[in-house]
Amino acid sequence: MRALLLTLLLAAAVPAIAAPQPASPAATMVVERTYLKAAPGVREALAKFIVANWFAMDRTGLDQGLFTFYRLSENLDPVADWDFEVAVGYPTAEGYQNRETQGRLEAIRQAHTIILIDGKGLRELGRIVRTDRIRPREGS
Repeated sequence: MRALLLTLLLAAAVPAIAAPQPASPAATMVVERTYLKAAPGVREALAKFIVANWFAMDRTGLDQGLFTFYRLSENLDPVADWDFEVAVGYPTAEGYQNRETQGRLEAIRQAHTIILIDGKGLRELGRIVRTDRIRPREGS
C-alpha cells in the first residue's frame, strides 16, 4: 500500500508532456477544415509533412491567439476521396477570412522554412481535395 501511494505521489510530481490543448469549446467560433489525399505509397509521409510544416506554423498561431486548436485526423476508409482532415479552430466568426488573421498568418508562413519529407514537398506527397467551414453549435 505504501509503495502504491509513493508511486502515485511521484507520478503526480512529474510534469506531463502533451500536445497543444484546445481552448474552451465556447472560444471556437468557426472551424476551417482541409481535406487532403495522399499520392500513392506516401500516405505516412504526407502526415509527417503536415505535422512538420503546417502544425509548426499552427503552433505559432495558437501561441499568438489566432487559433483555438488544430488537429489532424486520418480517414480509415481506404477508398475514400480523402486521407487526412486538418481542422483549425478560430476565435472569430470570420475565421481565416479575417484580414488581421490573414496578415499575421502570412507573416508566420514567410518565417517558416519548408521541411521536405523524403525529399518531397506537398505537391509530390498529395493534394488538397476540398475545404469547408463549420460552426460549433451550443448544446449538441
